Amino acid sequence: MRQPASGRSASKRASRHWLELAASVALVLAILVVVQVAADRHGGRLDLTPSRRLSLSEPTRRILAEIDQDLEIEAFYARWQREEVADLLRRLATANRHVRYRLFDIDRYPERAQAAGIRFPDRARVTYRGVDTVVSTASEEYLMGGIMRVLRGTTRTIYFLQGHGERALGGPGDPAGYWFVSEALGKENATALALDLATVADVPADAAAVVIAGPRRDLLPEELDALAAYIDRGGAVLALLDPGPLPRLTSFLAARGVLLADDVIVDGDNRLLGAEPLVIRVVDYRMHPVTAPSDVPAILVGARTVDTPSAEGPVQSVARTIASSWATPEIEAAKRGDVRRHEDRDRPGPLPVMVAASFEAGAGKAGGGRLVVIGDSDFAANGYIDLLGNRDLLLNSVSWLTDEDSLITRRPRELAEIARPLSPLVLTERQARLLFLVVVAVLPGLVMLIGTAVVLARRRG
Repeated sequence: MRQPASGRSASKRASRHWLELAASVALVLAILVVVQVAADRHGGRLDLTPSRRLSLSEPTRRILAEIDQDLEIEAFYARWQREEVADLLRRLATANRHVRYRLFDIDRYPERAQAAGIRFPDRARVTYRGVDTVVSTASEEYLMGGIMRVLRGTTRTIYFLQGHGERALGGPGDPAGYWFVSEALGKENATALALDLATVADVPADAAAVVIAGPRRDLLPEELDALAAYIDRGGAVLALLDPGPLPRLTSFLAARGVLLADDVIVDGDNRLLGAEPLVIRVVDYRMHPVTAPSDVPAILVGARTVDTPSAEGPVQSVARTIASSWATPEIEAAKRGDVRRHEDRDRPGPLPVMVAASFEAGAGKAGGGRLVVIGDSDFAANGYIDLLGNRDLLLNSVSWLTDEDSLITRRPRELAEIARPLSPLVLTERQARLLFLVVVAVLPGLVMLIGTAVVLARRRG
């Protein structure tokens, strides 16, 4: 019996649909194969983590670019750490073909680990041009510190002056200490040590820089003479100076073109939400290697003005506060909360809070020294260093002072994503009021307006 025409037509349509489906599936599979082949040949990833922890940081890329011979990494891991360590080393090897690595389970190769000088997992031996060192693989920063060590052949030694009530390196539990500073320096191939110039005749010869962090008492004349001689022979000094009388240190800096004012900076009109008026933002960065990479404000606490008598010369003003701030000579009253503005005596903003100087070599000098002065030491303390651009301001200053230009950059934020899954939101009181107005009044008003319009439109219909 002959099949009806309508039946043949339906059969053809069904066959055509199946053919189209098969062609679509084949096309999708072909696209997936092409994408997979391209991904295998040209590796890459999209990092959507808040701190970009799955991508190499800019300092790491700069350091890796200096490697022009084979760099060997022998990494020893505990069994549960393998994938994390392997992923980090794979990223390094992808960024520079001279980086070669091998992975060893420390429980299976204890003798090899002992021969490499390693007793615990999460460690690696890095070798470059006959120089080797043992370093932690707990993070990219620790590993890069070890790579820098074999590249440079030495470790920068940063001395922190003690004996005048300065900030102590201490431990992480002290919010006013500098333990996180010493840890951050250690990740960048630098060792933080205490220095008491009252017990030694001169600044040690291995000093890459000397940090004066928040002295409460003035330096002795012989200590200032030692610092002067150190700068004259090419040394570097970072002075973080809170408000308060330091007459000898003030004269020492004035002789080098740095004007240290006896005041404190206040911002009562545009201060941060929930903060005291002495907490100010530094938003105006001038063109200088220390501040050029950063567009993130730094947060200073109870800062003084630091200026230079002239825009010309080796001393440059490189950072200023916002225009709504002002400086008052009534330091103790401001600390007690009395921040009333007096037009006749207070200095209006924006105000200079940071200067940088690079002195040329002259008669009797072995080389040009460098000097950075910031009118606050709180910003680098344990309780504040992770706020906005504070860490970058401190570490970039040290990097510039020690001629480590490859480390002058904007670093990824270090956030504990498990313990603190949300990034801190820093608002001024003005911004908070605006946000409150938008959320409480504007948005509900818009919803009410739209609802009223919809109801009226339906009634008319």
